[in-house]
Amino acid sequence: MKVQPGLVSIVIINFNSAAHIERCIKTIEAQNYPEIEILVVDNGSTDGSHDLVKQMANEGRVRLFVGANVGSSKANNLGIRESLGEFVLILNADAFPLPDCIDKCVAAFRKEASIGTVIGKLVSDADMSIIDSAGIYIYREGMAVDRGFGEKDRGQYDQPEYVDGACCAAAMYRKTMLEDIRLGEEYFDEDFFAFNEDPELSFHAALRGWTTLYVPSAVARHVRGGSTSKMTEFTYYLNERNTRLFLRKDFRLVARASDRILQSIVLLGRRVTQYQHLTSSTRHRLRKELTVLAEKIDEKRSQLRTPHQTPAFKMAGRRSYLVATILRRIGISMPLNRNLHSDCTVERYSRAHASILPLNQASPSSSPVNSSPTILPIVVLYNCTLENAVTYQTFLAAAKHAALDPALIAVYDNSPIRQVSPAEELHLLAYKHDPSNGLLAAAYNWALEIAGSRGFSWLLLLNHDSGLLPDFMLSLAGVAQSYELDPSVVAIVPFAMDRNRMISPKRVRFGRLAPLPASTPAVTECEIMAIAAGTAIKVSFLRSLGGFSLDYPFDFIDHWLFRKIYAQGKKVALSGSVIEHDLAASDYRNKISPSRYHSVLTSEVRFITTEKRWLELPVYLIRLMLRAVKQLIVYRRPELVAITCNMAVKIAAGRMLLARRMP
Repeated sequence: MKVQPGLVSIVIINFNSAAHIERCIKTIEAQNYPEIEILVVDNGSTDGSHDLVKQMANEGRVRLFVGANVGSSKANNLGIRESLGEFVLILNADAFPLPDCIDKCVAAFRKEASIGTVIGKLVSDADMSIIDSAGIYIYREGMAVDRGFGEKDRGQYDQPEYVDGACCAAAMYRKTMLEDIRLGEEYFDEDFFAFNEDPELSFHAALRGWTTLYVPSAVARHVRGGSTSKMTEFTYYLNERNTRLFLRKDFRLVARASDRILQSIVLLGRRVTQYQHLTSSTRHRLRKELTVLAEKIDEKRSQLRTPHQTPAFKMAGRRSYLVATILRRIGISMPLNRNLHSDCTVERYSRAHASILPLNQASPSSSPVNSSPTILPIVVLYNCTLENAVTYQTFLAAAKHAALDPALIAVYDNSPIRQVSPAEELHLLAYKHDPSNGLLAAAYNWALEIAGSRGFSWLLLLNHDSGLLPDFMLSLAGVAQSYELDPSVVAIVPFAMDRNRMISPKRVRFGRLAPLPASTPAVTECEIMAIAAGTAIKVSFLRSLGGFSLDYPFDFIDHWLFRKIYAQGKKVALSGSVIEHDLAASDYRNKISPSRYHSVLTSEVRFITTEKRWLELPVYLIRLMLRAVKQLIVYRRPELVAITCNMAVKIAAGRMLLARRMP
């Protein structure tokens, strides 16, 4: 695509940004610089902002690209590929440049050909005297922080200077530089999904000889966090995961060094300065503690930050970057250590060839997408056609992205009336219509027989209403191949989201399920439980169990499965991929009916009384009573309260010590 000299292409990601997107577009249209094009990539917005941007596109004000929520890295890459400008401004929907901002950034590029990035002064939209970012510091320990974040603007950052990197809330890049650092179709590393992809790009640009210039006179206002949903458990996970991902990808020598104390200090500093949910007094107190800790290791203070112009900074990541790049060009991938699989299933550079290999299997020519099929997905339908099945349609897109055969899928139809036509059945590996509704256990056992007879190693469990991201199958195929020869790992689970809330996996604690710590390794040391949707299980392990238990035909089949995994001393791996899933069974306010709740509770009691330790039963009874109180006071569902209390009384009376005797 031919570049138009002087043109500035502005790429904006819209993800539920109805509160900011119109103001953002208007501030761009008010710029003094005349040669501008606006590209908006909509990441599956559901708040009405998509319709607003679509109207702008119809008016010719913007170019609109619509898709699912693929993360900021992939969405920005799409915008960059479609851009026509000599310069590309990556702008958050909650960032509002002042009228002369773009003009001054373009003028700065003209000063020196080696300038690849220009970043202005970002200030708080609520109070322009508070600095949001004056460029990025990248520490030798692999940590990246915004310069001046939260500081009062007293002129301390009013001089133009070279910095380590740019915050891409409002960063302008030279298109020539972006093409120089591009690997495959990626400018921003798509392994990061969101957060920390901007310092990673700046780091690799520095290794290629490009510099980042901070221009304080180019000012933009920024509502930090306004372009993403509020901080959720998954958001915190991404922040922590990507911090370690950046460290492992680009600072591998430093990551293996012995100065863990220094890394901990920088991590603490990041948490103090970045997380806005801390009060100002708490931040101040922790900053003082940070200063005391830093003073205790004076001999290492000089290593805290080394600017990118010095050889020390370049050498920190040069080895891993250059070696990986050279090997990639001759067709050999460089996978990470197996224990880092949740942080990064493969190095960014090996993903260009879809070669995902464990460290102890050096077979450069092998690839999960080109080898014999190892994963059999099973989709269970109920009163839903294939055309309307979200899981099946998103699986087709994910299979195409991973260069997999979309026909290698089994469909079990539990509907009273057949939902798959004979023509559609021709495009499936196997199909069965069960009008008697054998529920999930029967469907999974049917698929298990097919997987065992046809040589599949993994069985991927899917419902019809779970949405898969485009890279789901590619990521899963890599992780599955890595652990295929490891007898200890028998399951691979994704992160499941329900309306920006991470619902799976969860850590199993005494009598309850707790959130999974952000520092959880790829192969979990603690016992976890995950929903069945999106989980891949080794066929050999399932056959050793005799298949899925018919005692749990639908509800708590996932609880039973993961209890069996850990009871036999096996382990579970985290794939790092994400699915969207509607967990209606836990919605006491609206979705769950009394009959449905009774069915769920019956399975829950059976699981507690037969699979759990007897000491957990009293704790469970207490939790049942607390649940009843919440159902009455919070959800105002007295019919559910009656069911809960009745079940608690039966357990307390000793009538249901064995789940198999339940009515």
